[in-house]
Amino acid sequence: MFKPIWRDEQNRFNRMLFSLAFIFLSGLVGCDSRDEQRDEQKLAHYQQLRTLSARLDAFESGLQQQQRVLQGQSSALKKILDNVSPASMPPEWEGRLKELEDQVSDVSRWPKDASEARRFLDQTSGLITGLPAWAEPQYLPRLSPVRWAAMAFAGLNDPPDVAPSLERVNQVADELRAFAGAKPEGAAEALVSVLRERAAELAGEAARRRVTKAVEQAKQYLEGGPGAAAEVAEIYESLGFHAADPERGGADLDIPTLVKKLYKEILRRQAVEQAATLWDQWETARKLEHDQPALYQASARMLLQQVVAARVALVLGGVLPPVEDGLEGDLRRAVATIETAETRRAEERQARAVRSYQRWVLSEIRKFDDALQRISKEADDASSWLDTAKSLVPDRLMSDSPERQKRREYLDAGQFHEVRQAMIDHLLPVNLALLDLPVHERYQQAFQTGWRELDGHDDQTDVAKASAVTEKKSLRDFLEDGS
Repeated sequence: MFKPIWRDEQNRFNRMLFSLAFIFLSGLVGCDSRDEQRDEQKLAHYQQLRTLSARLDAFESGLQQQQRVLQGQSSALKKILDNVSPASMPPEWEGRLKELEDQVSDVSRWPKDASEARRFLDQTSGLITGLPAWAEPQYLPRLSPVRWAAMAFAGLNDPPDVAPSLERVNQVADELRAFAGAKPEGAAEALVSVLRERAAELAGEAARRRVTKAVEQAKQYLEGGPGAAAEVAEIYESLGFHAADPERGGADLDIPTLVKKLYKEILRRQAVEQAATLWDQWETARKLEHDQPALYQASARMLLQQVVAARVALVLGGVLPPVEDGLEGDLRRAVATIETAETRRAEERQARAVRSYQRWVLSEIRKFDDALQRISKEADDASSWLDTAKSLVPDRLMSDSPERQKRREYLDAGQFHEVRQAMIDHLLPVNLALLDLPVHERYQQAFQTGWRELDGHDDQTDVAKASAVTEKKSLRDFLEDGS
């Protein structure tokens, strides 16, 4: 490192500057009131400042010159360092590294067992341990492929357990596959290929062992052994996957046939469990028959639908006979009883509505008859008044009076209008298709009476027109009233 000599010069200059400033300020403070002495002091101070400024300029020029010299020295030193060749490790260390590199490149010299792989790993570790920090940039690009190969040899020659578990086989396969994918630059491609092939072999071995285990579990399940629903479903899924790809599970196993049997057994056991659950639900629903009949009826129908759906699923899956036959029969009888009672109630409700309809029609007929009687009485009263008037007035005056004639015509027209309106109001809203025979006959008598009263008048045509547009009273109104 170069000593910054310019810093000492700058410090001396700063001390000198501070001293002059102190003298200048002290002179200002200590001057007396005489003007001539003050002017002389000012002049002296000014001359000192000029001298100090000139020295400062000279110092800055010298400082810049020293900086240029330092820059040139630094550039020259850098060129010297760049031309110096890096230091090398001792030939003995170089030879050991070369030997390991040659062994990695020659497939025939690869470790054959775990002990040889361990020896290769120890040799590699010894090289790395003896490498100083200043040599790492030069040798690490060569050491990385060797160190990766040492770890790969150790993984390939890992001594297996006496009976390695399925999880351990899967773990080793995953580790080898991941290690092959993490190869460094310059790694031996032959070793990468061996790692991938070994990972594939282990994965195939794991698949065969999974199939063998699944087959054993499936056979135990088919023979009546226990099995949780989730576990059996996983076994079925695993065997179904290998049934689609028999080579992965082994060609000596008839997996498709086993899968079909397992599927039927799963359906059968699910049906048995479901039947037991449905029986419990049905026993609970039966208790609601008298206290909550609506809920009881809905439960019976819902359970019957579930049983029928389960039977269909069993039949489609080839499971016969259905295990829910007893429950289905019990539910069908209950639903049939419910439907019979509902039909009977509906019929009674219909009958009550029909009877109410007949009573309503008869009441409308009586209203029409009352209206005719009132109209007839009014007509008789008018006729009696006219007869009385004729007895008191000469016939010549009665027959010749236009006012009397218009009065009679007006009274007759008003009576016909009332008869027409009574038929429209009371008889036309009746639906003849809903009438019992006696009520129908009574209706026809009333209608014919009113029809004859309007014979020969336009009101009869008005009644016919109104019949086409008048809304008929339906039975629905009476069903709602009777519900």
